[in-house]
Amino acid sequence: MSEWRSVIVNPAAGMLSPAGQAGSLEWLATGNGSMPTSTAWPAANLAIFFPLYVIEPVTIYRVSWENGATANGNIDVGLYEVGLNRLVNTGTVAQAGTSTIQTADLADTTLKAGTYWGAIQGSATTITMAVNTGAAYRWRTASFAEQAVGSFGLPANATFAAYTRAFGLNVSYHFHNTV
Repeated sequence: MSEWRSVIVNPAAGMLSPAGQAGSLEWLATGNGSMPTSTAWPAANLAIFFPLYVIEPVTIYRVSWENGATANGNIDVGLYEVGLNRLVNTGTVAQAGTSTIQTADLADTTLKAGTYWGAIQGSATTITMAVNTGAAYRWRTASFAEQAVGSFGLPANATFAAYTRAFGLNVSYHFHNTV
C-alpha cells in the first residue's frame, strides 16, 4: 500500500480533493515540494481520473479546478463510483480566467463512505491547467489513470489506461455533510 493517501476529506472546509494530506502532492512531485505549474493539456479529449476516499456520508454540489496561463477550451469534471459508472458531471464548461480558480455547479449528489473516482477532461491542447509536476510513476503509485475519449464529454462508463503524464491536478469537490 502506498504511503500516500490520494484524498483529503476536510469536514470543516467541506472539500474533497486529490491534494492529499500535508502537502503530499508536493512530496509526490519532487520529494521536497513544488508549486503548481501551468501546463498544456496533453491530448484533446483526454480524461484523467484520480481516487477519492469518502469517510462519512456527504452531498457534493460544486467543483473547482485551477486554470493555467491560457484559458482556451472546455472542461468537463465529474465523479464515478468504484465500478467506473459516472454519477454526475458538469457537462461542458468553457474555461474562464487565467491562472485562477474556476468553479462550476454539480447536481447535488449524495455519497456514502467509500471509494470514488474524480475525473476531469480537457477539450484541446490549447488549454492549460495549474498542475503539480513530477515523474509519471509517482502519479501511477497514487492510482491516477487516464482514458482517451473519442469526443468531448466524460463517458458514462470509464475504461482506465495506465497514467503516463508527469503531473497531478488541483481539483476540489465541495460538499455538505449528510445527516
